[in-house]
Amino acid sequence: MGAPRRDIDLYYAPPEAREGDVLALEGDEFRHAVRSARKREGDVLLSTDGRGSHLTARLERIERNRATLRVESEERRPKPFPAVRFCLPKLKNPNRFEFALEKAVECGVTDFVVFAAARSETRGEKLERWRKIGMAAMKQSLGAWLPEITTAPDAATAIGERAAIGFDQSAASAFEPAEIDLAEPTAFIFGPEGGLTDDELALATERRRLAPNRLRSETAILAAAAALAKSLL
Repeated sequence: MGAPRRDIDLYYAPPEAREGDVLALEGDEFRHAVRSARKREGDVLLSTDGRGSHLTARLERIERNRATLRVESEERRPKPFPAVRFCLPKLKNPNRFEFALEKAVECGVTDFVVFAAARSETRGEKLERWRKIGMAAMKQSLGAWLPEITTAPDAATAIGERAAIGFDQSAASAFEPAEIDLAEPTAFIFGPEGGLTDDELALATERRRLAPNRLRSETAILAAAAALAKSLL
């Protein structure tokens, strides 16, 4: 896999926007390309279908609300962590939650389940907003996999049938991605501001700590994602 290209923007065109070698940009992506970035006919753009493809395409025609492009080349990019799921608790501060989600996507995590932890202090959901943040983070980091973000009523539902790692400050073992079989379906469980309860921690196959000192929820999420990203280098 080649190094990511850092000198151009990335646009999202879902699979249904492509027919053969013809690609269409509409909606926000069209407005970004034509009105904000001032792309013109003949310019070359990089886009992704959110399913692992980076497409290099030449802008052939600009209409009122639609741009038509011709695909010139395609590169498949593997999903960084296909078996990893981040189980994120709802946090009282939405800005902190959204920051953590954004940075985890930038680090390559693509599977998220937002759950109502026993000690979560908020119960609202902003799924549409979270998905927009995930898409923007994918584009910003030149990723090729659109994050999947869903919700669950509790930790057990979020984990499902996966093995699970619960992050706990008092755990005896530090989190080392090299010691974990990331090819096996694994859920990483993070606690809210008040931490995970004993019952929630009991759902974990094992417990790990992320640092010698106590971390805020959003810092723990970022630390785990960064450790995973570093393991790919």
